[in-house]
Amino acid sequence: MVKKMPSVFEPEGTALYVFLVIMLTFGMLAVIHQPFPPSGLAAAPKCNPWPECRDSGGAPIESVAACQDHNDNDGDGFCDYARGNAYCNIPGVILGDADCSSKEDTSEACVPTPETCDGQDDDCDGMIDDGGVCPTINYYCDSDNDTYFSQNISGTCSTYNCKPGACQINAGNDCDDSASTTNPLANECNLQDGIDNNCDGLIDNCLQIEPSTVIPFGCKLNDPSCTQHTYQSDAGTSCTSIPLISQWPATVSPLSAVNPFGWDKWTDPYKSEAGHTKFQQINNWYFDATPNSGSGAGLTQDKVRSLDDGHSGFRMTYFPQLVKETDIHYYNGYSPCTYIFGPRVTYGVQSFGSPAQTWIYQGASLTEWYLRSNARTFFLTGSNATPSPPSFYREFYENNFLFAAPAVGTFTDTNGTIKDRSLFLTPFFLYSQGASQTDAKLLRPIVMAAASLPPTLKTRIMRKGLFVPTMMQIFKSEIAGGMRVAESHKLAFKLPAEAFEPLEYAGPTPFLDAMLNRAHNLSHIPPVTRLEIINAAITRQPGFSYTRNYMRDEIYAYLAMIRQGETIELTIDLRKSWVDSEAEKTVQEYYVEKLSGSGSVEYLTEDKSRVKITVPWTDTPTLSNYRSDFLLLVNDGTYDSAPAYVSIRHIQPEEHSDFNILVAN
Repeated sequence: MVKKMPSVFEPEGTALYVFLVIMLTFGMLAVIHQPFPPSGLAAAPKCNPWPECRDSGGAPIESVAACQDHNDNDGDGFCDYARGNAYCNIPGVILGDADCSSKEDTSEACVPTPETCDGQDDDCDGMIDDGGVCPTINYYCDSDNDTYFSQNISGTCSTYNCKPGACQINAGNDCDDSASTTNPLANECNLQDGIDNNCDGLIDNCLQIEPSTVIPFGCKLNDPSCTQHTYQSDAGTSCTSIPLISQWPATVSPLSAVNPFGWDKWTDPYKSEAGHTKFQQINNWYFDATPNSGSGAGLTQDKVRSLDDGHSGFRMTYFPQLVKETDIHYYNGYSPCTYIFGPRVTYGVQSFGSPAQTWIYQGASLTEWYLRSNARTFFLTGSNATPSPPSFYREFYENNFLFAAPAVGTFTDTNGTIKDRSLFLTPFFLYSQGASQTDAKLLRPIVMAAASLPPTLKTRIMRKGLFVPTMMQIFKSEIAGGMRVAESHKLAFKLPAEAFEPLEYAGPTPFLDAMLNRAHNLSHIPPVTRLEIINAAITRQPGFSYTRNYMRDEIYAYLAMIRQGETIELTIDLRKSWVDSEAEKTVQEYYVEKLSGSGSVEYLTEDKSRVKITVPWTDTPTLSNYRSDFLLLVNDGTYDSAPAYVSIRHIQPEEHSDFNILVAN
């Protein structure tokens, strides 16, 4: 029999009625004690009528403190949040969870600490960064997008991390952040616009035109896409008729070639065992069966030409594989397309000195004579007329012609006491210490190293026009123990005894060993430093007035002459330096160092790719050692680069007449 359930309205159903009321009541409480209110609940004008916001007597709690004090005020086992979804509709008040230990609707423990400006509720009062803990800050922006931040305040704020993302809290150095043409690296030369364009505090203070941009950056002489030079006696060809660098012949197979080097056991210096051993090593590399064409390139891609009617003494009997072009008598700098670039001459020597006996010419090689004459012509007329300007020698450097000349009397090194009277330090050619024939001797170990290069790599070097930078890198890496050693960048070199003749030395040959092994083991083409001049300016102290400034941008060197009362400031970018991308190389380091003289280097970027070099004129009454020279390198993770230089000549007052220096009225 099924018993009928009593009605709640019947006497025996009273207990059930009470039970249901109690269960319904506690069921509702269980629902309303969930951490978050039911979805869609309308906000009340004060604390919502939930137990967390009522006292133990059920009266509403309307104070902010009680709603956010992290205490269970009504004793129901739940305390208020300090952050999260709010039960209480009081501004800034948000509820908590059942363990009274968190200030957020996560498990983050609420441990009150003094409030600081950090975007957090440190003291667990429900308010973030309250009580004035955040100071008012100034911020500085780059509104004109020229990569320089304003030196004037762009705005202020007083909350945590309130600075706009594209701004900084330190004052910048852009004196007009509304104009992208005004910043510390802007050009102020010849603008005469009444504006401090480069933010140095001076208006229209640059006295020099922009650096030379006649030839596009890194342009090869015979590249048809580049602006060409026209040389006297070359019939206006501008070297466009000569074969391109990219078509340089490949190495000839050893099967059809003679030895790269030969020697005569009865003739000095090669009758020595050292000479025999070194030459035989290079010949063995050339005829090596692994790989098929040998491991040494030899000299089948090379030619030599004497530019002094054979006076330099380059003895061809020691280089049977090297082709010799007809000697030129007293080469005067004309017709390089005809005599050098057209026939693909790779080595040249010229031991003739200057015939003139004035101070500015006396005791100088023809190379130095041409450079000085060009400077004198410029100061007198404002033009870079012949004799040859520095760009003439730069074209040697870019077109596989390694040129050597003696320094004669312009550079001497007597027991470590250096007397240097040369005009500039450049990477474009080699000066030898001494007079006639020292240039040919200096060139010989470089020819030996060139024959030791891996064949395929040497061909690629030639076809990129990088033969001279590569051989300079090999030579200067070993001549004094490293590319970053100042001795490796003297203006003129003297070979160690083992290599001076070369190979007459009977003892060990560490320099030659290092040179030949470095060349033979070269894994890729070393990088080449190239300079991009962002700004070049010469400023003068009050009371000094001159006509014209000599400044030359030669891509791999920057050359200038300054006088009493002048200071030169250069901003240089090294990011256009060349690296062997075919070998998957990139620049890993930028390096700039002062080698000699006055001046300073300031890195302008964190990676050191952009630098400022400042050189004030310096009094050098001895009339020697009057240059400030700077070395600039990049490194590709394996090799330091072929070097670039900044060379600043300090003209002394007593030299004004020698250089045709005119003082303006």
